[in-house]
Amino acid sequence: MKKMIINILWLLFCFALPSYSEAKSLIYDEESNSLYLGGVQLDTALSDISNFQSKQKYFNKIYVISKSEEKVLLQIESTIVDFDMSDSGYLAVSTSESDYQNDMFIREFLLYDSTGRKLKTIKNVPVLSDRKFYSWSPDGNKIVYVMGKSLMENRNPFQSEGIWMYDIEKDKSRKISDTGVKVNWSRHDNKIYIQNRFEGEGIVDISEYDPVVGKLIKSERNGIFFTDDGKYYFGYEVYDYEGYLVFARKIYESTSNKRKYSEKENESWKNGVTNFIEFIKNSHNVISWNLRNFMIFDVDKVSSVRKSRKAKLLGWNNDMSKVVVYDGGNKIHIDEMLTGKRLKTLDLPK
Repeated sequence: MKKMIINILWLLFCFALPSYSEAKSLIYDEESNSLYLGGVQLDTALSDISNFQSKQKYFNKIYVISKSEEKVLLQIESTIVDFDMSDSGYLAVSTSESDYQNDMFIREFLLYDSTGRKLKTIKNVPVLSDRKFYSWSPDGNKIVYVMGKSLMENRNPFQSEGIWMYDIEKDKSRKISDTGVKVNWSRHDNKIYIQNRFEGEGIVDISEYDPVVGKLIKSERNGIFFTDDGKYYFGYEVYDYEGYLVFARKIYESTSNKRKYSEKENESWKNGVTNFIEFIKNSHNVISWNLRNFMIFDVDKVSSVRKSRKAKLLGWNNDMSKVVVYDGGNKIHIDEMLTGKRLKTLDLPK
């Protein structure tokens, strides 16, 4: 019975609560001094939830805004659930389209270059708005992704078809694992970490793939997402909270593989914002957020660095030193990530 409750809570966590809170509804590219924004998350951030359906404006578009112009980079018929840009300027776009006649969703995973030219369409890549189903390589020229049938299609359990790698420059794809539900290409060691089961299915089973030698082995890690220097990584635990089984994130030290911190142990993080969570690049800080606020947590000091209870998080720049926020009206703001100092204010696309 407990395992069933855990599975139900995990499905709700993955597919209900955070569905429209992904921070990467906007990307700030400092090299070109351009903003990329759009998708259903942006519509949700700018709209009142009760009037969401009538106010959809950005759900199928991605805009690019620079000093000289504002234009629609791409527009498609499906809903843009998520998008992310590689360090080489390639764009991965995760889409979903309802097929009410067949009681299912049509998923497509689309790859574009920086001009909006479509490079590749990949079928059967599940859709989640926290990007755990795909990951760019550190050089930005390759991408790994999960293939399988989505949990929401015909209401069936998720059936993984393995992990695949696509090389954009060579236009070649290959399968690197027969199993996997989440994937991350880590910067600290250039290895691909694969989570083979969801947290609600029991002990997390982790594999790691070396793309240089082409070898897949079982990993002793308890999670797949690392700081850029590899010192810490995320894991999970399930515990009883007032009669309910809930998930708590843990942070492990990589060298000892021992727990450094759990979000249920300290008020600084436990009572923070933990729908989404990510290590800030080149640091030991964690940014966590939901639809209405966000906070930053220092893992070394085990304390909060910054809390924002008014501004909605839309995205960040390439090195995560700056954050893009929305606090009402037709303006968006670029602030320093850690201090909150306001650097720039821009108009939203009309």
